[in-house]
Amino acid sequence: LWFDHYLKGIDNGINTAKPFSTKVLNTAKRESYDSLSPEDEIKIFNLIPESGAQGGQLSETYANTVDLEVSFSTLDRITYPGWITGALSATGRTLNFNEIDRSLGLVFTTPILDAPLRLRGEAKVNLAIVGEDKAQYFGYLFYLNPNTGIANWIGHAPFSCHQSEGCVVNDGDLVQIVLDFYWTAVDIPAGSQLMLVIDGNDPDYWRYETTPETNTVVFQSNQAAYLELPVVWENTQYDDPVANFEQAQDLARGANGDDSSFSGSGAGGSVPFMLLLAGLGYVATRKHFSS
Repeated sequence: LWFDHYLKGIDNGINTAKPFSTKVLNTAKRESYDSLSPEDEIKIFNLIPESGAQGGQLSETYANTVDLEVSFSTLDRITYPGWITGALSATGRTLNFNEIDRSLGLVFTTPILDAPLRLRGEAKVNLAIVGEDKAQYFGYLFYLNPNTGIANWIGHAPFSCHQSEGCVVNDGDLVQIVLDFYWTAVDIPAGSQLMLVIDGNDPDYWRYETTPETNTVVFQSNQAAYLELPVVWENTQYDDPVANFEQAQDLARGANGDDSSFSGSGAGGSVPFMLLLAGLGYVATRKHFSS
């Protein structure tokens, strides 16, 4: 199509198409954007720990008044993204909230959403940890149906702390880290709850021999731990001038009565040539056996 436009001068719309398009995972609708940062707003959800619990609330208001360290085992996991099966099922992959073993991680949830959140981009979690070489942290986002307890997978963010890369100087130091989620597009529906899981084990990622058996997250009254969520306010139209051009061409061919039959299609157009080859082969075979 680029060659058609720039070498043949065909006005097929390829030069006016928006440079980025994506499919919203849980609706299968396509949208187009001018950049990979289409968000209208970065929503901030603070991680508010509850004393005695492995997790707490995701709150738009920062209300943490305590200094608290929360540890969890890295020998097993709360959830699993599912590698290829998880990617193929998109947000069809689920987690039963009622079966979560919180000793294996941290779980934070928002109140029930009164409006949808249209995630477009790379979410991030900023938090403090007790730094240890080869420590691994995994963030997972879900949207939870509070009536059924079933949470649908949105995305994940892996992080490994390497002393050799400057993550931590001395084991036991307080370290600020960022869990970077992969770019995604998901419409989180009204009536659900956004859920963040922080885990220490994921079988899709190499576990080092010296990976600590326990992770520790540090919550401070004077420094927030928070989730950044890039959102758009409205769903965007899918802008595909090329598809529009091709559709117009198809309609024009059909209206003119030409190129609309099987013989005029890509496959049909090649049939006479293929028949010619078959005929030549048949003649050659007969000559071979007759001689």
